[in-house]
Amino acid sequence: MIESKDKRIFYSGDFRAHGRKSVLFKRILEDPPKDIDLVLMEGTMIERKNEEFPDEQSVENKLDEILKSQKNISFVISSSQNIDRIVSIYRSCLKNDKILIIDFYTAWVLEQLKLVSDNVPNMEWDNIKVYADYNQDQKLKDNPSKTADFRKRAYKHRIKKEEIQADPSKHVYFSKMSKFKIIDLYKSEDNPVNVIYSQWLGYLEQDGYGSKQISAYKDDKAVNFYYAHTSGHATIEDLKKFAESLKPNMIIPIHTEFKNDFETHFNNVKVLDDNELLKI
Repeated sequence: MIESKDKRIFYSGDFRAHGRKSVLFKRILEDPPKDIDLVLMEGTMIERKNEEFPDEQSVENKLDEILKSQKNISFVISSSQNIDRIVSIYRSCLKNDKILIIDFYTAWVLEQLKLVSDNVPNMEWDNIKVYADYNQDQKLKDNPSKTADFRKRAYKHRIKKEEIQADPSKHVYFSKMSKFKIIDLYKSEDNPVNVIYSQWLGYLEQDGYGSKQISAYKDDKAVNFYYAHTSGHATIEDLKKFAESLKPNMIIPIHTEFKNDFETHFNNVKVLDDNELLKI
């Protein structure tokens, strides 16, 4: 909420109603902020749907199915800031007696969340190990005043490549598209590695580092390629519920490729161009 004198602007941020914290969405619908002059509302999903994986639980169910029958290591390609997804992967690892491997960056993100939640996995939990990526390790060494204690504790939970290679099927590696060289080490046509792509498919079509290599795994006989993802953004149905609950005098579309479609779904829409000024 942004307030100044007699004006009230509400910024939606990125949100969704189909994640593990859906109760928060329900609460804001039941007790919305009042007298809103303007809502800045995201619209990532205006022209998209979550038909294959409608919620986070459906993603977890797919992970269970894959991990239950894995015969080689599984790599899950996702974002370290997608906390719901990390929880889903961790829960699935526990159910299927697998070790979840995370890198220093993911461990650091989870370390910060310990300050606000006791329910989010971290490197000290059972069935979690930390892989000491060289470049990330160097960054920790370069900032000893901030990271020395974290690095020392992380090494207590370190897993080496020799341990992984001794029994690959026991492990699930939480990875990024840029780590395709590590994935290649475990590829085998006789015993295909699992690559579980768990983020927006559009990234595979972009020119990011590793995107072409990960996309090529779809046709690689040494890889079992799976898709298991639900959006981190609200569906059009939930956006409508959100708008109806807040009843703002004006809605401005943000974070969307389809800002001109807002008027089809919502009342009191004001479409702005980048850098355009609006006085309310």
